[in-house]
Amino acid sequence: MSIILSERDYIDLKNLVEETLDNVQSMCGFDESISNLEQIQEILERVNNFYQNP
Repeated sequence: MSIILSERDYIDLKNLVEETLDNVQSMCGFDESISNLEQIQEILERVNNFYQNP
């Protein structure tokens, strides 16, 4: 199943991931959550790059 994000949705998701990542990094013992959020951020970047450079 593929999901197509609008640029606005992408930006909203990216901002939420970045904010959540910043919040989690300020706490202790959340290495797995940080890793997962970083992976989500990378996926969103790839999606964005695909749509900017088809």
